[in-house]
Amino acid sequence: MGVMSKASKGNRLPERPKPPAWEDIDADVSAASKDDVVFSVGRANLPNVSAHVPREKNSQANNSTAESSDLDLSHNDPEEVQASYENVLRLIASYEDLDSVPTSVREQYSNLQVMGQDVLGSISQLRELARSVARDSQAHRSTQAEEGHSVKGKARQKKKK
Repeated sequence: MGVMSKASKGNRLPERPKPPAWEDIDADVSAASKDDVVFSVGRANLPNVSAHVPREKNSQANNSTAESSDLDLSHNDPEEVQASYENVLRLIASYEDLDSVPTSVREQYSNLQVMGQDVLGSISQLRELARSVARDSQAHRSTQAEEGHSVKGKARQKKKK
């Protein structure tokens, strides 16, 4: 039992990082682009939220008590909400498309490798065929040259007679 307790003490997880300060969150939300689907609603509610956020150093316990029900969302434009919703749907669809890309790329790469091997085989066959044609052509020329010499020789023999 002593061995187990020593091993478990040595495998401690690192400490959880401290949450960002309110000023950091405020800066992130304020710096977000207007079409950011996550922070666009947050930006509209930022003035309302800042009234609920305690400015004390040890405010982590108090931060968890500020509930979203305290926020006044009635001033949100329904068209903006719908546009944000559609942006979220597009982002989800894009994520799903991108999620399948690595598998698709691997399949295409595999297909390209097979096609590359086929092309190399075809090139090898064409080279061999070209060599064969060149040999046959050379042999044909040699045969014609020999026949030409023998025809000339026969013609000379006929002239002599």
